[in-house]
Amino acid sequence: FILMNGVAIYDPIKQNNVLLHSIDTEKVQYVIDCYEKHNKSPMIYFMRDGYIEIVYKSDDNPYKMSYVSQRDNLKRKVFRCTENYNIKQNDNVIYIVTLDKYENISCIYNSLSSGSDLTSMFYADNYTGCYFLETFNSGVSKSSGALELKKLLAVDRIVAFGDNLNDIPLFQVADESYAVSNAHDELKRIATGVIASNDEDAVVKFLLERCGIGND
Repeated sequence: FILMNGVAIYDPIKQNNVLLHSIDTEKVQYVIDCYEKHNKSPMIYFMRDGYIEIVYKSDDNPYKMSYVSQRDNLKRKVFRCTENYNIKQNDNVIYIVTLDKYENISCIYNSLSSGSDLTSMFYADNYTGCYFLETFNSGVSKSSGALELKKLLAVDRIVAFGDNLNDIPLFQVADESYAVSNAHDELKRIATGVIASNDEDAVVKFLLERCGIGND
């Protein structure tokens, strides 16, 4: 599995990370400082032994709190509310993210883009109308993760599926790329084709048909 825009490649059989891109402690603190200057707080992903811990501060951001409540029962992910991140030198931070209204976090994105050598992605969520702001190591992307996975598995071709702007790098390195019908228009424009929406199990049905397997 390629996780978090290429930050990690996870082997579900051996249950370990084949590849992991951690963020330097000083850079993590810089990102936190950028948020706090604007009275905001991110969710910080720590890689622990065998699971991911997502640490967040409770606030009045309903989008972020909804994100937490919808995912707090996932396997191998633990959400923990805190009053102080207390980042330590040996902490394995891999991903920093928030979601909110455009006007509330665009200023943070501008600060991170101009003052950090990390990669930050800022884009609208197709489903809620809010914006995602994701920060991770420079040089990491879905495309780099796909190419690494291609080498690990010794495959010849990449067939990609996506729905939003953060899938553009993946589509650019894929041999075939398919956007779901409710995807961002810009992604549809560069796709090999457009399939049904993700609410209709479009990707699964495509794979079943491509592999000649009945879907009944």
